[in-house]
Amino acid sequence: MLMETLLHNVQQKQNSQETKLCITSLKGFQVIDLKDILYCEASSNYTNFFFTSGSSICTAKSILEYEDILADFSFMRIHKSFLVNLVHVKGYLRGEGGKIIMSNKQELGVSRRKKEEFLKKMKAIYKMYKLDKKVCLDAWLFMQVIGGKILDKFDLWANVFCKHYLFF
Repeated sequence: MLMETLLHNVQQKQNSQETKLCITSLKGFQVIDLKDILYCEASSNYTNFFFTSGSSICTAKSILEYEDILADFSFMRIHKSFLVNLVHVKGYLRGEGGKIIMSNKQELGVSRRKKEEFLKKMKAIYKMYKLDKKVCLDAWLFMQVIGGKILDKFDLWANVFCKHYLFF
């Protein structure tokens, strides 16, 4: 099974989220798609993996070992306790270090030391840019002109989105 995982990873090198990881636990091992990993949490010399399915696995390797293994993929250490799959980050709450919101609605703290690196990586991955007030106003005025049912939906969007911009 380990050779099959290795072969699969070599064949899927182009699409990093299709890569698989073999995680050993007390019960044996499981082969997991990287896209299914939400985040890893350190617990002394153990690492807990949390998955999109809601399940988790505890392994006897340190988070540092997994950080090294996953360095070439869309994973980042945002705190001494957390290694996250950036694909599953759905939002960012500003603060001293801030907090990220994962796709399962879990909030995880970002250390002050990792904040800038995190924001740069997110912008690089998703090519996010701030919208200025003029762009929002122009879009809102355009929607006023065309009117109709779209106006109600867009008005809600304009009030929420244009006041707060993107989450960066």
